[in-house]
Amino acid sequence: MAYSAVTLTTLQTRLDERLEISAFYADAELTLALNEALRLWNLYTGAWRRRVTHVLQPTSDNYFALPQTLVFPMRMEVNGTPMAKSALHDLDHGQPGWEGQEIGQSGIPSTPQVWAPVSPTLMAYWPRVVSTTFTVTVDGVSATPILVNGSDTIDLNESRHGVLLDYAKHYLTLKRGGAEMQQSASALQAMLVAAADENALFKESSFFRWAMARDEKPEIPLKVVPQ
Repeated sequence: MAYSAVTLTTLQTRLDERLEISAFYADAELTLALNEALRLWNLYTGAWRRRVTHVLQPTSDNYFALPQTLVFPMRMEVNGTPMAKSALHDLDHGQPGWEGQEIGQSGIPSTPQVWAPVSPTLMAYWPRVVSTTFTVTVDGVSATPILVNGSDTIDLNESRHGVLLDYAKHYLTLKRGGAEMQQSASALQAMLVAAADENALFKESSFFRWAMARDEKPEIPLKVVPQ
């Protein structure tokens, strides 16, 4: 699938062509809608990735922070060896006292083995290091690029331009509401389907199943029970 750098001006022009009353929207609103579509696409697919490295420091706890440009870690390795992903709950119950355990203690591995997310940018790991000889390499989802100036570019799969532009159009109809907004609601479902094609994990998620079922169900009018 072909990727090409497309400018904000080009995307604005293509979005403007999709709008029935283009004069109703300012360029700033088009930019807002396009950036919202990009954020949603990155949330569902993890389209923008990056790799960062972090030297573990011998501190009094088992935590380290990632740069905020990385919004969701997916894989970690230490000194070239993959680490197992866990959760705080599993560490608490499967490795009691893990926060006080460090390399060099009896029965403790000689390198960090496990990582667990605490927040999008705060990670826990086990066991704790006692020197600066361990470097963690993190692969994850990068913060969504934000388009500001007309010459700003972004790499997009050509086959996905349409679904992103249609969702941006739907986003803009919130300003008008009514029938036009309801008629364009299918653009969100189309984006969900396209995202599922890009990301198998998203397709298997409970959120995807819930969203698709919600969109397929007809609206049930509220019944008023006589007093």
